[in-house]
Amino acid sequence: TRTLLAALPKQPAFCEILPGFEPLEEQHPLPATRECLIFGRGEDFLLKGFGIASKAFGILCADDSLKDVTFVVRGAERGRDLEMRNRILKESGVSGLSLRLRVFPFSDDNSRVRADLLSSSVVIMPSLSEGFGLTAMEALECGVPVLATNESGFAALLKHLDAAAAGQFIVPVTGDEEADAKAWANAIRRVLHSSADARNDAQRLQGV
Repeated sequence: TRTLLAALPKQPAFCEILPGFEPLEEQHPLPATRECLIFGRGEDFLLKGFGIASKAFGILCADDSLKDVTFVVRGAERGRDLEMRNRILKESGVSGLSLRLRVFPFSDDNSRVRADLLSSSVVIMPSLSEGFGLTAMEALECGVPVLATNESGFAALLKHLDAAAAGQFIVPVTGDEEADAKAWANAIRRVLHSSADARNDAQRLQGV
């Protein structure tokens, strides 16, 4: 928006509204199992970054230290769970026997979304473009580590609140899917290898 308005001969005044965090009153412990969650509508497969995520999953499942990690996708269109699962497996380049993958229909039910977030070790939002990214905000409110695309309002908010800390939660999306997948795989691996520290960092950011 600012880029478009910059072409105007007279610059209008900006009014920026920044949402705040509403952390859960009760802090939840680390989940018993390690899960990486991506949430978004499957019909926007490429825009929501499922292509990047699929390739990143393929990279990570070759890491022996992450063999127990389950990759959870909440975003399939109703009745098309298997179709989306097969597309993710194809994009990942690995078989369903190698990749621990669970695909569920998209849901906007708050209790279902909250349950998904609380059972996750990390939530990822690798969208090519995202207006804001409410799921990332909700994850952070739950104290769950989140990795978000730099092309989002959520990333802009984090940079505004704490530029120094924001870097560990923001992963660039460049348009080069292969390179982006490697960058996201490295970021996910970093969080999964230090789950307790990552969760503490997320909870500290709630109070900024």
